[in-house]
Amino acid sequence: MQQNLIIKKLHAMKKLGILILMCSMLFGVSCSTNTADNKKADSESAAKETPPQNEKTAAATTTNKDSKVAVAAPQQPAAASKAAPQQAVAPKKAGAIEWVDIKDLEAKMKEEPKKVLVDLYTNWCGWCKKMDKATFQNKQIADYVNDNFYAVKFNAETKETLNFKGKDYKYVQSGRRGTNELTYTLANKNRIGYPTIAFLDEKLNTIESFPGFKDANGFDAIVNYINKEEFKKGSLAQFQQKFQSSIPPSPRAKANNRPRVIQKNAVQGNNRLKIDPSKIQRKTKAETK
Repeated sequence: MQQNLIIKKLHAMKKLGILILMCSMLFGVSCSTNTADNKKADSESAAKETPPQNEKTAAATTTNKDSKVAVAAPQQPAAASKAAPQQAVAPKKAGAIEWVDIKDLEAKMKEEPKKVLVDLYTNWCGWCKKMDKATFQNKQIADYVNDNFYAVKFNAETKETLNFKGKDYKYVQSGRRGTNELTYTLANKNRIGYPTIAFLDEKLNTIESFPGFKDANGFDAIVNYINKEEFKKGSLAQFQQKFQSSIPPSPRAKANNRPRVIQKNAVQGNNRLKIDPSKIQRKTKAETK
């Protein structure tokens, strides 16, 4: 009886073990199937939510997946700076004389002594304007002046009181026009015509001044005459005989390009304009008939 009971129990346990094994197999297949289905559903859902890629991006993605290389997302272009760009310093114009203000001349002489070229002009002087265009804008002249001189453009009729070498110079009225007293000091003359080019040494003392229009060829001789200190050896006429300028001479100016000569004492009270008699063209008796 006991043996039969034991046998029945063994059979029952065997059946139970088979049932448990079958159950585990059934539930395991079910779970794994459910997991695969869930993954498939999730991937389909993600595909729906992800926007379609263009061909280039898709190709890059495929290549990256195959090569297993991580690619960083493209960077956005940097935002434009709101700050205004700095203005570039304008380059010096080639072939232009670098004019210096008369007020800054003494300070510059302390930094670097040089000879000084002073262009004495007036606003109404036609030959002054012609010399600006024909002579001072010549590249060879401008380069030579910039290298060897301080160049000052001085309006002889400026009404401003100016201090030069510790002395004040005022504008003196004479009729419709007047002259600043510094004009006569710079030219070192009691009579002045326009244009007049005055030259000063390194101590701001006048070396010499030259009245009247000068073309680039003639002016080339003058600046070399002063810069090379040939004035210590002889006259300008003597230097011009041996000096050969590489600037071709311009066509001769008209005979009436003589500067208008103004006497210093005319500014000081006498309103008469003094004209140099030697510079007046006189007609002969034959020409008057």
